[in-house]
Amino acid sequence: MKFKILALAVVLGTGACLVQAGTAFVSQTGGPLTQSNNSGLIGAPHALGLLGAPFSSIFVTLSSPGSFNEYATLSIPAGFAGIEGASNTYSLAVELPSGPMLIGGIDNFSLKVFSGTPISPEKFEGSFAAGRTFSLPDRPNRPAGDYFLQFTGTVNGVGGQYSAAMHASPVPEPSIYLMTLLGLGVLAWRVRRTPV
Repeated sequence: MKFKILALAVVLGTGACLVQAGTAFVSQTGGPLTQSNNSGLIGAPHALGLLGAPFSSIFVTLSSPGSFNEYATLSIPAGFAGIEGASNTYSLAVELPSGPMLIGGIDNFSLKVFSGTPISPEKFEGSFAAGRTFSLPDRPNRPAGDYFLQFTGTVNGVGGQYSAAMHASPVPEPSIYLMTLLGLGVLAWRVRRTPV
């Protein structure tokens, strides 16, 4: 009987390490960073709100080793075609006389973008690694609505941090294309009329 209780405790303890939630701070459309009240897990994702031209960002601290799988939801309004941003991970180190000693960090970090919600994903939009900017191509027919981010990786040592910042780029108006063509036409006319 004692062996079964011990085995159950080990299984539950291991499961707790595999599904961890970090402390998150979220900035919606360029506003101040505020602590998220949600766990970031599939049933309570962090909320980035309505994505627009100002950047929205998330900064998460994970304090126990093991794999993580967290989510953040966002909405894209009508009239926006692309999503641009950047993600990064941060290591924890101690400075020693012999040099810095790494005591924590995140390996195998991945940021994935989906349309829909974490509970009912619709379409995979793209996957991005840490330390890079990302851009989902402009799609004039990109549907407005719900999207979500999935953050995965492995925390080593005493903990690690990750962040992401993104904004939506508006669909160019037809008049922008017309003005560009007119400008190029005027330049071509001026070049042609200039004596050589």
